[in-house]
Amino acid sequence: MKFLNEHTHILHDEQPIDMNNRANEHTAVQLALPDNFSEKAKLLWAYYDGAAYLYEYCSKLIVTDEGLYLTAHGDGSHEAPFGVPRWVCDSWEELEQALEQNFDELYEDDLLCEFTPTEGEMHILRLNKQKVQIKNPDGTTQPLTLAFYRRTLDYCAAE
Repeated sequence: MKFLNEHTHILHDEQPIDMNNRANEHTAVQLALPDNFSEKAKLLWAYYDGAAYLYEYCSKLIVTDEGLYLTAHGDGSHEAPFGVPRWVCDSWEELEQALEQNFDELYEDDLLCEFTPTEGEMHILRLNKQKVQIKNPDGTTQPLTLAFYRRTLDYCAAE
């Protein structure tokens, strides 16, 4: 894997879709945002928690939204609606720059003013940076993420 290094790890949360190559989409590997990214990039990623996913696919870094589309497709019709990834990058540096630029744009438009991580979310972000893992009943582990934290809060609230 070209982009897997000591600053990131593999996730197994979502299976993406390549409408142009359904036979190859299974080769996409979901990655966590590197822990050595800037605070600005990390804050934007936290802002997009549950709405942006990062994959290594066909030697590129692909950031997609909830649609999980790895490639652009469709003609806009009812039968073939548009789908497109958020960003396609050739390097970690390019992705970090894209995240920082998007942060600046959203901040300038006052769209980030409502996003302030709660004390609990900040604690989870700190634990995630320290690579804290959650042990599942089957013995496997998974990273402690804001998505996991929010799912847990939702589960507890439903009980």
